[in-house]
Amino acid sequence: MTSLYYFLSRLPNSSFISSSISIFWILIPLYLAELNLRSHNSESANLLVAII
Repeated sequence: MTSLYYFLSRLPNSSFISSSISIFWILIPLYLAELNLRSHNSESANLLVAII
């Protein structure tokens, strides 16, 4: 992880770094929300199977 920071700091284009970081912070909550949705769907499927 430190080498990644070093590589990013060596890049001359700092706007690229800031844009990639902002994209990173947008994608992580979306990914977590999708995981949460999948876990809820599997739980409801398990409940349905248990009821049947």
